[in-house]
Amino acid sequence: MRASRALLALAAGFALVGRPAPAQSLPMNADRWTAAAGQFVERLQTGAYDAAANTVSPTVPAGAMSAPRLEQIWSQLTAQLGPLSALTPGSMAEQGELQVVDLRARFARSEVTVRVVLTREQTVAGLWVTPPAPPAYEPPAYVDTAAFSEAPVNVGTGPFALPGALTMPRGTAPVPVVVLVHGSGPSDRDETIGANRPFRDLAWGLASRGIGVLRYDKRTYVHPSQFAPRGPETVTPVVEVVDDALLALQAARANPRMASGRVFLLGHSLGAALAPEIARRDGALAGAVLLAPPARSAIDAVREQIAYLRTLSATGATAELDTAAAQVTRLERRELPRKAMVLGAPAGYWYDLAGRDPVAAARTLHVPMLVLHGGRDYQVTDADFARWREAFGGERRVTLRAYPELNHLFMPGSGRATPAEYTVRAGHVAAQVVEDVARWITSTPAP
Repeated sequence: MRASRALLALAAGFALVGRPAPAQSLPMNADRWTAAAGQFVERLQTGAYDAAANTVSPTVPAGAMSAPRLEQIWSQLTAQLGPLSALTPGSMAEQGELQVVDLRARFARSEVTVRVVLTREQTVAGLWVTPPAPPAYEPPAYVDTAAFSEAPVNVGTGPFALPGALTMPRGTAPVPVVVLVHGSGPSDRDETIGANRPFRDLAWGLASRGIGVLRYDKRTYVHPSQFAPRGPETVTPVVEVVDDALLALQAARANPRMASGRVFLLGHSLGAALAPEIARRDGALAGAVLLAPPARSAIDAVREQIAYLRTLSATGATAELDTAAAQVTRLERRELPRKAMVLGAPAGYWYDLAGRDPVAAARTLHVPMLVLHGGRDYQVTDADFARWREAFGGERRVTLRAYPELNHLFMPGSGRATPAEYTVRAGHVAAQVVEDVARWITSTPAP
């Protein structure tokens, strides 16, 4: 079961929906695998969660696809996409002893692929939801595609290596290289969110200005099944983010054009929160760029996001937000077992994050840092940035900048930020952010 994007899943927002009518059924002549997968999804759609859970394979970790967990997943999905209106057959493939069935699911606000994995006995071994392909990427005006080239790169080795891309300025001269580290949840190398690709904006924008960039697909995006055999307790911030970022830094240093000692780290959101730990473990960074770094407990941040989303709702509160708020309260009281799934991640994952203090971790470093904040960001707020200012405002090695008109993705807007800015509206990272990051990197010397 692929986890949702944790904090960024909240960013997609929730909408008040009633119990929808049953979706249009699959054709009568559907093969037995497609029919079994469709029946499972239709049970979720009609609220028959106990019946759906009864068809789950005993090989699935306890609780991962229980009736309450399936209800939570489906409620969050339909809250974001609206009711399911049609289900049609897609592709099908054999993977060892498993049958992988893709169904095209049309919801009120979007169309997605629902993947159901079946055993030989037609019990359900996995459920995946893949968003529709984003529109074709249109580079922003600050990108000069003639100024760089891009080549595939692997982060790590073996069957669980992560695919990525190395974007390098044209020429033969040594250049600084920066590794990009994603925000929360499964994410591709572009950090694709709806129609937006902030990491591609940054990679192509920085490469247009003479800086190499390495970005990669996240482990929970490429190899989610790697965690399934041992259960959700194996997904930790270190396994999900830190370990692979260190491997990516190694891959960056392996490039012969990297200027000696000039490798940088750029983390966004969760990646920014963990950047101090990554920098400490690496021990040889030239500098770290922190985009929207939290400064408080992850649980406090989620509670604030829920409160903010309530103010955007015409009804003032929804059942989905009430459920999320209750889960956060139980997290705060540490009433949930570590394996319990909460907002797409196990409770143990949240407990780990809640025990981390990014500002305190950053105080132990001696590397230069650039800390950037969007004034319209409702996930990492002005209160977070104020704590960074209080801690580092007087230090020459730390540069802090705020952009009043930018949101969590560092894209411009006006008025109150809304979830639609992430999932519907296509935008680009602001040109000034790209210029500021490029100028800071090029002016920061090797340690």
